[in-house]
Amino acid sequence: MKQRLSSFDLKYEVIQAISAADIEPGIVEKINNSDPRGGALKPGEVACARSHSKALRKMLDDEEEVGIIIEDDVVFDSKFCKIVKSISASNLENGPLLLCALFFRPTKITKSDYIYEGSYHYLVDQIENVWGTMAYAIKRMDAERMSVEMFSTRCRADDWEHYINEGIIDNITLCFPFPVRHEELNSDIAKFSKFSNILSISGFSKFIHKYRIFPFFQISIIKRQARAEKRHSNNLIVKNGEQRKIYQLK
Repeated sequence: MKQRLSSFDLKYEVIQAISAADIEPGIVEKINNSDPRGGALKPGEVACARSHSKALRKMLDDEEEVGIIIEDDVVFDSKFCKIVKSISASNLENGPLLLCALFFRPTKITKSDYIYEGSYHYLVDQIENVWGTMAYAIKRMDAERMSVEMFSTRCRADDWEHYINEGIIDNITLCFPFPVRHEELNSDIAKFSKFSNILSISGFSKFIHKYRIFPFFQISIIKRQARAEKRHSNNLIVKNGEQRKIYQLK
C-alpha cells in the first residue's frame, strides 16, 4: 500500500493502528441499535474505532481542513489521486464522502453532481443500510466531533446511522463508482492465537488469513471479493441514471 500511495502525488502519513490486545475488557458493551451484523462490540471493533479516532486527531493536529482516511486493506483505482484532488469542499457540505462502502440490504442512491471522469457524487436514501470506513473524505469540523465519538466507542466505527442520529455529522454521501475496493482481508486488528481451534470454519479462516497459507488464502480472497461485488450489485438501486459498474477500478 505504501508503494502505491508513494506513486500518487499526495501527501500521506501512516498511522499505527491500535490493537485489540490494547483494549481493556470492560469497554466492550452491548450495542442498542439496528446493526444487521448484530451482537456485542468485540475488542477488535473497539480497536478499529479508536484507530480511526487516532487518525482523525492527527489530521486535526496537523491543522488540515480536509482529510482522506484510508484503511490498509484497500485496492486503488488508477485515477484515485485525480478523483481525490477533484473532491471539492462542496462535496463535504453534507458530511463525510465515502469512497467505498458496504451494503447488506437494498439501498437507493441518487446522482447529485460530477466529480471526475465517470465518478459522481451520490446522495443516499437509506443511511441505515450503509456501512464501511475503508476510505472516506472528511472536513475538519466533522473530524473534530467524529474523533471524540469514535474514541468513546458507543458503536462500531462504521455505524454512520448512529453518528447522524446523535448529531455528530449531518449526513454521508458516496463517490460512485467507488475509486477504491475493500480487499476483503480479515482484520489484523482483531486478536488471534495460533492455538485457536483451526478445525472450526471461523478458526481455519483466521488461520489462513493470518499466515497467508497458499493456495487457501488466495482462493478465499477471490471468493470473498466475488461475494461482495454480487451483494453490492443486488442491493444498490441507482436513481437518476442506471449504473452497472460498482468500482471505478482499472
